Amino acid sequence: MRGKRENKVRGYLYTLYGLTAALLAGYAAFTRDRTRLWLAVTALITLCVPLLAARLFRVYLTPALEIAAVVFLFCTMILGEIYRFYEKIPVWDNLLHLSSGFFFCAFGFALYADTSPTRRDFPARGFHAATFSFSCAAVWELFEFTLDATFGTDMQKATWIYGALDSGLCDTMTDMACGVYGALLYLMYAAFGVYFGFGGALAFVPTPRCDRAAPRLSAPR
Repeated sequence: MRGKRENKVRGYLYTLYGLTAALLAGYAAFTRDRTRLWLAVTALITLCVPLLAARLFRVYLTPALEIAAVVFLFCTMILGEIYRFYEKIPVWDNLLHLSSGFFFCAFGFALYADTSPTRRDFPARGFHAATFSFSCAAVWELFEFTLDATFGTDMQKATWIYGALDSGLCDTMTDMACGVYGALLYLMYAAFGVYFGFGGALAFVPTPRCDRAAPRLSAPR
């Protein structure tokens, strides 16, 4: 019953996200707003990222994690970039980068091995997941820089500090720091499941597809 409800929620979110991005792209094309058109098209493309990544790396995303990922993308691309929540809510950017560090670390956790995490391999697996999350944060900042330089967007939030143009450096470093904090938060969250059998940690821990039927986060006997 719970799985059916989660599948419905997931379907509604994908539909809401896709329709919203498509309508925004159509309106931007009608008004000849090239910047918003590009952002809306990018939003549509990023909608496919969770599913493509799961298939490419043969990882099973739990329904809760996939729902959270779609909500994150909606908050990032639709609300953050197109509706400018980054400017309207000062902490919006920091919260999303904190969340991204959490999600990327969760994904990297499943890429380390073909089995569920155990107490024995948790340190190595956690290190792998953390470095994967840090790398994704760096790639995202390169993506923001490319859009700013190519299409004149302001994803890196250039500001004036002490009379000099910051050019987005402080925003970039703050974003990466939040990503690190998010990854560390996930490692602590997953550790509760591995070492203490905390059942709530199961919802956000993806597993390799070949291990889908096995109990996740089961400690060795």
